[in-house]
Amino acid sequence: WLEAAAFCPQIWMVSRAGRCRSLTAHFVALSFASRCIVALFWLEAYPQLKIMSHVYGEGLVYDFTPGYAVLAAYLLQVLVIADFMFAYLRSTRRPQMDSVMEL
Repeated sequence: WLEAAAFCPQIWMVSRAGRCRSLTAHFVALSFASRCIVALFWLEAYPQLKIMSHVYGEGLVYDFTPGYAVLAAYLLQVLVIADFMFAYLRSTRRPQMDSVMEL
């Protein structure tokens, strides 16, 4: 959850200014790619975080809440950065020679 909140000030400043340094834009884009890959991993692995508990009369019951929480955290990160990625992909189609990207 903290990583998703940490990107919010950067995304807000970039969206407010409409431009940012190329290195910052590439960092956020690669962070987005990283978060997507990790989210795909957790999409497959979240059942491994299940908690088994014994409920009287029903036997073993599995609680998937921890896995859902991890999956929700990564999906939140992807959604927070998705708006920036739309502007980033649109700006990479324009030829730019300086170190500032217009978003």
